Amino acid sequence: MFGLAGRLKKLVYMTWQDIIGVKIRDDGSVCLLELREDDDWQVKARMLLPPENGHDLLWQAKRIAGRLEEEGLWDVPLVLFAKTEKDGFWNVPPEENEIERKELAYWALEGELGNVGVDIEDCAVAVYAWPQETRPWGGAVSQEYLISVQEAFEQAGIRLLDILAVPEDETDYTYCVGMKCWQNNWGKKWGGGLLNQEQHVNRWKWPAMAAIVAGVVLFLSGIVIGWDFWMLYVARQENWSAKQELTRLTSEQNKMKMFEHIRQETAGKEKHLQELSVKNIPWYSVLVHFGSRTVEGVWLERLEFEGRDKLHVAGRAVSYEAVADFVKTFEEDRDFFPQGAVLESSEEAEKENPQSEERISFQLSINL
Repeated sequence: MFGLAGRLKKLVYMTWQDIIGVKIRDDGSVCLLELREDDDWQVKARMLLPPENGHDLLWQAKRIAGRLEEEGLWDVPLVLFAKTEKDGFWNVPPEENEIERKELAYWALEGELGNVGVDIEDCAVAVYAWPQETRPWGGAVSQEYLISVQEAFEQAGIRLLDILAVPEDETDYTYCVGMKCWQNNWGKKWGGGLLNQEQHVNRWKWPAMAAIVAGVVLFLSGIVIGWDFWMLYVARQENWSAKQELTRLTSEQNKMKMFEHIRQETAGKEKHLQELSVKNIPWYSVLVHFGSRTVEGVWLERLEFEGRDKLHVAGRAVSYEAVADFVKTFEEDRDFFPQGAVLESSEEAEKENPQSEERISFQLSINL
């Protein structure tokens, strides 16, 4: 079951195929990492731009853009591993829950920043649990630095997906774990993505999910049509049995009456099947739209097409208000029912069961 669930998740949940990670070092060199998310994050390749001192962020951004274009990676999303004002693993009581541990780490980080004359309110902060580490990691990045980076990369024409805060040791393991923590902390307070800490990423593949739902609907529609074929088969079997019975009848008049009855019944069912398969009555669309137009207190008893473009509906309801609500639903779906529904009749119904709530019988017609 786990393997099947995993394959199904891959069908309906997006993964990042490739992302470029960028680290601008203090000596002016730039490390570019080609990252890929398979079952886990991996570093596919590293590229190093040599040290160039005395240049601003815009110059570095243009240099990065040129290298990406040379490598054919211009259209790949990019994340920047930011330079932190202060970061580290913070000692907090292990018995606290995750939220409280993050709060304590935040206050510890605030104290360290205060020691170097930095106000934490002037920084974007990331605090999250690190794998195989009992202490939470936390780091702060200057808001001024974030604004400068965004402006520089925008002017250089680079698609900057996010800015991440991770530990400073620059190993493949650190970058890959940082990417995983970035994913796991989307929309959480002090998440790893400093540009989008309050956003939730929609990574569901809605077209794939719609295709699966459509497949289920088609499957159910196939069952309905198959049931009609089965009923036709049963009718023909009954026809055959009746013909066998005719051979035992001694009265020619009784033979003719039974034959006519069987012929009419079979012809009616064959006509119904032909309307489904040959005339292409849109049962699938009608069933889908009727399924979304349910009203409490209304029960349908019969759906019948007149030709291809007119549908007759008969049913019962607990009150005239329920009938009115049911007719109103077709007025709200003018895309599929452009002329709405016409109530042909409604009257007090004869109760087969004294305790039944079905008090009103009605008939309406719909032009498709």
